[in-house]
Amino acid sequence: MKIVLLVAGSRAGAEFFQSLLDGSHQVCQFPGWIQYDKKFKEILNLRNPEEIAESFLKNYSFYFNSSQSSHERHNQLGKTKNQYYVVDQDKFKSNFIELISKEKLSNFNIFKFLHLAYAKTNNQDIFKIKILLANIHLVKYCQEFVKDFNSEEGIEIVHTIRNPLSGVGSPVNNWLKYKNGSLFKPSSFIYHFNLVVNGISDLVKLKKEIRIIQLEKLHRENLKIMKEFCEIYDLEYIDHMKESTFLGKLWWGDAVSGKDLNGVNQNFKISVPEKLFFKKDIQLLEKLTENIIKVYQYEFIGDRRENIFFFLPMKIELLVMLNSLKNFKFFDFLTAPYFWFKRIKILLSARRNNIKMPYTLGS
Repeated sequence: MKIVLLVAGSRAGAEFFQSLLDGSHQVCQFPGWIQYDKKFKEILNLRNPEEIAESFLKNYSFYFNSSQSSHERHNQLGKTKNQYYVVDQDKFKSNFIELISKEKLSNFNIFKFLHLAYAKTNNQDIFKIKILLANIHLVKYCQEFVKDFNSEEGIEIVHTIRNPLSGVGSPVNNWLKYKNGSLFKPSSFIYHFNLVVNGISDLVKLKKEIRIIQLEKLHRENLKIMKEFCEIYDLEYIDHMKESTFLGKLWWGDAVSGKDLNGVNQNFKISVPEKLFFKKDIQLLEKLTENIIKVYQYEFIGDRRENIFFFLPMKIELLVMLNSLKNFKFFDFLTAPYFWFKRIKILLSARRNNIKMPYTLGS
């Protein structure tokens, strides 16, 4: 069984792709992303199967009652957006104990059998499962996972991306509207900026098989992308892979999007919120992501000449600073110069990046 780590680009549809695989009986996954952090590692380090299951149930209770999952809107599923799913916790616990008791109690096996126990609890035939898809979400979690389990065979990476300018602008556009922008701060912007500029290169350094899924193609050429993914991993293609669901219930996108988005949109358009950029910002971002734009066939929209004013604040940085003041987040406002310096450091190092871009599905 292959372990496929799904790594999200900046608002690039990782959960959307995951939702398209929801109906496959050959794919094992949790309905959401895994925080492969200290808390999760503590679960893996336990050596009592019952204690492992109970700790997992406590920390990931929203996998078992999605009425708790408001951010990802798993509490608003179905045609009428008033449904949620419930998974039998006692059954999961007994399934996990039964499965792990037959195998060596290692960290990797615990990770694997937590997934398989969840699948079995939801009436999947675990002997027909071909891949375990773990929505590890963050590049840093992927790095940690590969570091911890580098000796294990069959670990591959799928990374979702979108047009770089959209990747920088879309999260700012959405998060500044969500809850009046109270959750978005300078550190949030620098995370998305770095993800767009260095995300692919950081993953390439892990020396694992990497495949790219472009959000635009996932919509416009859905049949081609999904069939190629199925062919790579020897999965049966089913028509349900056009539908966006979690545990069989229609999913409408997360709360941050501010829209009801379900399923494939073959008229999907690349949206660049140019109001968030100075002209020099577009020029800079396209220079930094030139290789990505060329290889994955996006279009340049800015001036291609070298810009000597790259060190000046970007329009987004100024907007995020003002947003901090608006929300009386004075500490965030005061840290803005630090994150501006980090952005300068990122772009200086990115200019020295010259890597071979991974294969993109649908090429």
